[in-house]
Amino acid sequence: NLSCDKTSSIPDIIFDYIPDLVQLLELLVRKTINKEEQLKCSHEEKGNKESDEIKKEDIYLKEKEEEDVLIKLIRLIANMALNNKAGPIIAEIPEIKCLVDLFKIKNIHKNEELILNIVGAIANISYYNVSKNEILDQRIIIAKLLLPLMFYDNVEAVIEASRVFGNITQFKDVCDFAKISKDHSNRDVVYNICGVLINLINYQYHCDIYLQNEGVEKLLEILELCINMSDFDLASLICKIFYNLW
Repeated sequence: NLSCDKTSSIPDIIFDYIPDLVQLLELLVRKTINKEEQLKCSHEEKGNKESDEIKKEDIYLKEKEEEDVLIKLIRLIANMALNNKAGPIIAEIPEIKCLVDLFKIKNIHKNEELILNIVGAIANISYYNVSKNEILDQRIIIAKLLLPLMFYDNVEAVIEASRVFGNITQFKDVCDFAKISKDHSNRDVVYNICGVLINLINYQYHCDIYLQNEGVEKLLEILELCINMSDFDLASLICKIFYNLW
């Protein structure tokens, strides 16, 4: 697991309000989903062109305002989830699944900041392998939604997506969906992908595929770079992969 910074602190009084915050998020997400459905219906109807343009502008401004509220609330919950006491509480609240529902209907090209915050929150919450983690229960859906982000041109999106994969590939049923590339210039992405690899090579099928596709050679190249740059955290992670391969 590569996602969680357990050093964050939250005043004790805040814990009482965690369910309320998650339920508020769920309420806003449901409202957003309903509006999306209504907009689809309204697009099928024809009206006055000029009034339609004014209406579209009003709708856009209102949507932007509502999206900003969602982003702030998701970011707050994501930050709270970094705390190792608050994180499991958030993970077990059924309404937190609304993050996945919102992820389904939003487009990274149109709602980049929102998607990045959703995925960041999912990464923090999926860190906790508690008995009833509502986010981990949605791991197959999440894996499918994340795949396009692994090859998106915004490096932050790749980092966040790889963080989530680092958590959910602990489960065998997700491993087949984990399409990863070792050829990335960003150090954080490479680090997260190495974490995913550690999970994947626990299964012989993925281990064999990796060995057959010059995986070892690529890791040796990265390891040499790590040593030259004194990046011993990444170097030790690569050594762990080598140890697990044999």
